[in-house]
Amino acid sequence: MRTGLISGVILVTLVFTFPAFCVLQDSLAAEPETSVKGDRMLQLESGKFPPVPFPHHLHQAKLNECNVCHNMFPQSPGAIKDLQGKGVLEKQAVMNENCIACHKDREQAGEASGPLSCMECHIR
Repeated sequence: MRTGLISGVILVTLVFTFPAFCVLQDSLAAEPETSVKGDRMLQLESGKFPPVPFPHHLHQAKLNECNVCHNMFPQSPGAIKDLQGKGVLEKQAVMNENCIACHKDREQAGEASGPLSCMECHIR
């Protein structure tokens, strides 16, 4: 009789605590998109213009989605330069198709925007 009672208590405990444990485990395992990945500030090298000081952490906080920018290149140091060197990515593609396009869209929507001209980013 005692073994049956203990088994019943264990079963009831598992039935009520297992779902909560699963939810807790999933929430701990899932890393939110807003967490800072990579360096807070990056120095993006360019051709004839000075390098661009890039506030990576501000873009992460504002956009909440890595693939908004990283749809053209992987999330690894030197990825843009490597792809450009292999001829897979044109020299100004990221700037024109990602950065400037996004900044213009935000400005037209009446939102805070980033720089819109070359020399606003390529600070001499």
